[in-house]
Order: sequence, then C-alpha cells, then structure tokens
Amino acid sequence: MIAQPSFTHIVRQAQRTTCLSRALALAALLSATATHAQTSCPFDGGDASLAKEGLILSRYALGITGAPLVANTGIPAASAQTVEDSINSPAWGLNITGNTDVNGAPVLTPNDATIISRKIAGFSGAALTNGLALSGPRNTPTAVQNFLLAGCPGTAWVQGGNAFGAPGVIGTTDAQPLTVKSGGATLSLLTAGNNGLRITENTSTTVGSTFGIGVHPLTTFINTVNGSPANRVEANIVGATIGGGGFLDFTGPPAHTNHVGGHFGTVGGGLQNSAFGTAGVVSGGRNNFADGEYASVTGGLGNAALGYSSAIGGGAANQASASGATIGGGSLNVASAGYSFVGGGYLNRATAGNAVVGGGYLNRASAEGSTASGGTENTASGQYSTVSGGANNTADGDYSVAMGRRVKTLGNGSFQFADSSNFDFSSSTVNAFRVRATGGVRFVTEIDGTGATTWSCAAFAGAGWSCSSDRNLKQGLKKLDGKKILAKLAAMPVYQWQPKGQNAHIKHVGPMAQDFMKAFGVGDDDKMIGMQDADGVALAAIQGLNQIVKAKDAKIAALEKANAVMQREMAAIKKRLGM
Repeated sequence: MIAQPSFTHIVRQAQRTTCLSRALALAALLSATATHAQTSCPFDGGDASLAKEGLILSRYALGITGAPLVANTGIPAASAQTVEDSINSPAWGLNITGNTDVNGAPVLTPNDATIISRKIAGFSGAALTNGLALSGPRNTPTAVQNFLLAGCPGTAWVQGGNAFGAPGVIGTTDAQPLTVKSGGATLSLLTAGNNGLRITENTSTTVGSTFGIGVHPLTTFINTVNGSPANRVEANIVGATIGGGGFLDFTGPPAHTNHVGGHFGTVGGGLQNSAFGTAGVVSGGRNNFADGEYASVTGGLGNAALGYSSAIGGGAANQASASGATIGGGSLNVASAGYSFVGGGYLNRATAGNAVVGGGYLNRASAEGSTASGGTENTASGQYSTVSGGANNTADGDYSVAMGRRVKTLGNGSFQFADSSNFDFSSSTVNAFRVRATGGVRFVTEIDGTGATTWSCAAFAGAGWSCSSDRNLKQGLKKLDGKKILAKLAAMPVYQWQPKGQNAHIKHVGPMAQDFMKAFGVGDDDKMIGMQDADGVALAAIQGLNQIVKAKDAKIAALEKANAVMQREMAAIKKRLGM
C-alpha cells in the first residue's frame, strides 16, 4: 500500500529517459502506481509545492493546457500531456468535489485546485473550503474533509478494493471494447460471500484418449464455474462448465452444490446436480445426475441418466440406465435397456431393447420392440407386441395386439379388442382377429360430404350381418328375369370343397367365383363372390322358380278341372248303360 507520487517525482523519473520515451515512461509509472490502493492523497507525499503542483492545478482548472500548463515549473513541455492525463485519472484522487462532464468523465474545477493548494499550504479542517461554493457529489465541507482524510480514493479499481460510497462500475465510456485479462491461470468475479464466476485454465493428458483424438499435451482448456463457492470441478477434469446455482447452508454441511466430474461436462444451474459422464449435461433442477457419456438431464428432481447418450427430460426420480435410453418426464419411471423409451407417467418400465411405454400408470414393455402406449396396468410382454391403451391388458404373443379392457392376447400375431365389460377376453389362438363388442359391430365403408354414413355393414346380438341396401344409394336398377337366373343357376356347378393349407376335415359347399362371374357377370372380380350378389341371385332364382311353380299349379288345376268333367261324364254314361 503506497501513496501516489507527486508530479515532481514523476517528472524526475521521466527526465532520466530520452525525450522520445519520456511520455511512455511517465504513462507506465502512472499505470503502475494506479494499481495500488492509496493511503494518502497524491499531494501529501511531502514533495508537492504551491509553486509547482499548486500552480499547475490552478492553471488546468482555468482551462490552460499543453505547454503553457507546465511553463516555468521545471517540467518539460513534452510532458504536458502526461501531466494532463494524470490530473484526469480517477486513481489520482484529484477530483475532490466529484464533478464530471457530460460523458461522466472526472473534471478538475477551480474549487478542486483551490482545495488542493490549501492542503499543500498546510490548511486543514474547515479552512480548506471556507468561502467556496461547492458543487458536485461532495458538495459539503464534511464530505470534502472525509474524502481527504480517506486518502482521496479515486474511482479507479485498485488492488485490495475500493470504497466509492456509490455503486462501482468498470467499463469504457466510448465505443471501444473492454478486455479483462488475468496474467495467471485463474480469473474470478466474486461477491462479498465469494459467490460468483471463476475461470480456470489448465492442461490435461487424458482428453485425447477420452475422445479418441490427438491432443497436444500443452493444449490448454478452460473450466468455468459460477455460483456457490463450493460448486466444483474434479481434479484433472477440463472443459467443464457450471453455470451457477448451488449453495452452502449457513450453519454448515450439507453442501447443496453442483459438481462436474467428466471432461467437458456441464451443469447449467440448480442445486445438488452432477455431470460425471464425458460431455454429460444437467441443465438444472435438483439432485440430478448425468453420469453416462454424452448423457443429459434437462431438469426436475432426482433424475439419473446413467447410460451412454441417455436422456431424461424432467420429472422426478426417473432413471435411464442403458445406451440411448430416454425418459421424457413423469415420476419413478425406468428405461433400462438399449434405446428403450418412457414418455412420462408414473411407475412405468421399459426393460427390453427398443421397448416403449408412452405414459400412464404401472405399464410395462418387457420384450424386444414391445410397446405399451398408455393407460393403466398394461403389459406388452411379447416381442414387437402392442398394447394401445386401456386397462389391465396383456399382449403376450409375439407381434400381438391388445386393446380395451382385460384383453389377454396370448397367441402370436393375433389382434384382440374388448369393450368395457369387466371380464377377461382371452385367447391363445395364433394369427386371429377377435373383437368383444356387446353393443354391436359396424364397419363403415363410405360417407357423404357431411360425414354421415352411407354404406356400412353391422352385426348385433341375435342377428347376422346387415349391410346397406337403401334404394337411394343405388342407380341403374334393372328388373331380372327370374327364370333365366334360375336356369343359369341350375347350370352353374356347385361343389363341396376344402381350403388349401387348412385342416383336412374342414369342408364347405358353394360355387367357384369364376363360375359365378361367368354365369351372372356381377361383382368386383372373378376371385370373390359378394354375399349381396349371392343373395340376389338366390332371390331372383326363387322368384323364377315361383313363376314356374305357379304356371304348373295353374296347369294342374286346369287338368284337375277337365278330369272332374270327364269323371262326371263317365258316370252319366255308365248310368245310362246300367253299369
């Protein structure tokens, strides 16, 4: 801690150099002295005089600059600019009253020059300001005396700190950039409680092997730690970042701080978070862990991303413990196999590779590629099986699907849907499609421009399939000749047959689609027979058969009538003959 030297001392130092380097030497000396906290004013060193320092300050206060400023003082004219700069330097404490110009720069006033001259002459106390109309921040005799007694503290930042009496500002007042640079390996920006920013530069011999790249051993890396003074980076770890957060309990342990233990790990903030995986990230929250390489936790409470490139979006007490495992949020969820996923919800588990649980409660996806989309207490335990939602469903067959309530799809490749009836709907049949719909089933195959159903087929309890047959949906109506239809139907072969590749004991009866198409020319193609077409042909044939029967009935009636007449005539003849 030293006092600022007087102008005389500065000039003596400058005169030891050549004229060309005087200004530089003076500037360097001023710069060096400005970095030390002063314990007395710069004109209190004992070698200041009214004939020199007092004269110069009075001239400057009156607006005299350049060579006239230092004329007849023993200071070379070439040093005038250096003297002016030192007068305006906040670190010199010459701005007694604190006046500034429109840009906020300190200004030496006639009052300042008078006070300093009186001080050099030995005045003290009230005599320093008697008769002066003070202005500026220190505009009372008491404020001026306190400033002088404090050693004329400037507004420059000095070693050991400053007492400005007002908020301190470091920066530039023009458009020039500002650089704060440390000559050592550490730079800190701290509050009174040592909370704040610490930047540390160091080297590492393990970064190259960690990332599989060539790194020169003298390559420097930066660790940046902000927030609590107890936030820390493990020894020999580089590239780490702690954005802030954390705190030390006032009464002592525990320390609710943030911690990085992996190269290039990051903790954005929050408290009790740690990133021990290489390039792991915890963005915030509390008590979260990114311990897998390239793992990340966005936030929340008590989440752990432990697997390589695993990720947790938030929530509480979730764990992603395998490579690529991901949990979006929720609570107490687990993704414990490679590239498994839990979107959210509560107490859900994806425990097989590529398994997915979308959300919900107590759902499980426990086989490779299985999916439980949501709902409650559902289990997808077959490989690549799916439970789309609902409650208490199980898709245990490989590639099987379960939907609704209490569905148990046990056969591979089967699909089952069950309504809300509180009973199991279970089947182990392979590759089957089964539906429990106690309110009926309807398939809609076409709608109109308003979305209303036009063509559909439905089935209800106690009835078979009913399909649309509204006259208003049809066109090109043509009445058929039932007798011709009957003739074609009679000519069309009808077989007993068995489906290929099925059980040998299963038999069916019916025509072939090709024969049906050839006979009647209806339907979409010759590979299928539409039931409505089969029904229509049957009805038309029945009508034709009815026509034939009615014609035969009429003929039979006529024959019976003629026979009756003959019978009566025969009876009359026999009577005449006495027979």
